[in-house]
Amino acid sequence: MMSRIFAAALALMLAVSAIPALADEIDKDVPIETATALTPLGVKATVATVRAETPGTKETVLVFTTFDKPYVGELQVRGFRSDGVEVARSALKQVNYRANEGGNIAFEFDKHTTFKEVKRFTLTGQLRAPSKKEESLGDKISNTAKEIFQ
Repeated sequence: MMSRIFAAALALMLAVSAIPALADEIDKDVPIETATALTPLGVKATVATVRAETPGTKETVLVFTTFDKPYVGELQVRGFRSDGVEVARSALKQVNYRANEGGNIAFEFDKHTTFKEVKRFTLTGQLRAPSKKEESLGDKISNTAKEIFQ
């Protein structure tokens, strides 16, 4: 009987001591800046959230991004240590947003990426000129919105 109580107490102590380690597994916000090349294009990253890491899977960072102008192209997130050394780079993400839209974009990193050293992220990208069909659709939506709100 005494050994069962001792075993239960030991298990409880181990569980309580693991609580600080679990805190590292909770989603956390990391500062993010927008590359200067994206600023004139109307793209702005506001919040980067590192999703709780799951060993052996691709890691994910959610970036809330706003688009003041239409943007069709690729975006990428890069992670940097406090000394400015790049230690993480996401896969390129193809996006297509109209003016005045925004949302969370999930950027995937390879399964070996660790975010423990990342102190800041940068959103960077490469613009692709919208097709005539995309421009036409964007114009129709903008004109409809203007009519509704006038």
